[in-house]
Amino acid sequence: MRVRSVLVSTGFTLAVGLSMVAWGAGSPLKVAILGPLSGQYAYVGNWMVDGVKAGVNEVNTNGGVMGHQLTTIEHDTAGDPVDAVPAWNRLYSQHPTFEIGPTALTAEAIIARYDSAKLPSFTVAGSDILDHMSYKYVFRTVPGDSTMAAAMGAYAIDQHLTHALIIFSSGVSSQTLIPPLKSGYLAHGGQIVGTVSITPGQTSYLSALQKAFNGPVQPDCIFMQLDPNTSATVFKNLQELDHLNIPIIDTDNGTNPEIAKSMGFAKASQLLTGMTPTAPSGASFQEFLKSYQQVFNTTNYHTFTPAIYDSVIIASLAMDAAKSTDPSVWVSDVTTVSNPPGVACSTYAECVADLNAGKQIDYQGASGPEDFNQYHNVFAGWTVDKWTTAGKLEPAYKVPAATISSYAK
Repeated sequence: MRVRSVLVSTGFTLAVGLSMVAWGAGSPLKVAILGPLSGQYAYVGNWMVDGVKAGVNEVNTNGGVMGHQLTTIEHDTAGDPVDAVPAWNRLYSQHPTFEIGPTALTAEAIIARYDSAKLPSFTVAGSDILDHMSYKYVFRTVPGDSTMAAAMGAYAIDQHLTHALIIFSSGVSSQTLIPPLKSGYLAHGGQIVGTVSITPGQTSYLSALQKAFNGPVQPDCIFMQLDPNTSATVFKNLQELDHLNIPIIDTDNGTNPEIAKSMGFAKASQLLTGMTPTAPSGASFQEFLKSYQQVFNTTNYHTFTPAIYDSVIIASLAMDAAKSTDPSVWVSDVTTVSNPPGVACSTYAECVADLNAGKQIDYQGASGPEDFNQYHNVFAGWTVDKWTTAGKLEPAYKVPAATISSYAK
């Protein structure tokens, strides 16, 4: 890394390396977004951007961080680990205060960079490589994918669906879900009758699907993880084979309206489910909805947007608690402001008032408690959502954290 000399003058400091760690009073603080803003996974990038904008709006309309307004910069990985490296380099050269990202699609390629760069990252990567991470500067504000996979297996067993076909994308972020899905499902009486690894973007999967259904045991459900375009092709092929007639238990992808639309909402209401973290509620969630409405003129938010909103609030509160915008100072306060003990607070303004009164706080997030464990992960239950014929999601089944623990082996 190229090293710059340290320059100190009134209200302005440059740190070693390229990271800008403190600014003069009133100068903006950059919130970087690193995710798939184009390509087949652009919908994930949209969730991220929406959550960040709602969080930035919440902080800025309540005075900013010690008088600093937040601003955003966006860098596109296109969901490609190779593209993620130069995208991260460009992001870092713009001196962000903290980052939202990366996603599971690119985390493995760049996740080790954050500690050496002293750049706090609030990742939405659910992949199991972060389940026991030891990074100081990386935090995950969404439940890990391994807990989602365990919840999928628990739901299937509860519904007496004990013979499953797995249809997952060939990508690493999908394939790493299979072991935790299988282990809990098999341990509780389930049987995997076949596994189909799908290369995204093909025009047909008829041959592979027909082979899977020609086995000695017919599946009574399908576990699925595919992008919207590939899902549409698979649904079409299943219809052609007369097998689009059993429950499809999708991951969080199943909550994407584009996937439900490609099946048809009438059929999706009968067959398709998707996973979301335990439904948010409470004062912080209501504040999130208020801010989201102000920015987007709607309260129809995407699945993980509240957790991304929480990331912005937690990072801002950590700076307020530390009375510093230097990441090497405030990074230690991320868990201080979000974990007990402390007085519970639900909005940015309320939490800042408590901090200014000399209180230790325990931020209750829009997406849940947002209490980080020793691996900087949060843990929560999951909800199985079903589609209505009108194209709306409704909660159908809740998998509590205790149940997930018994499936997550």
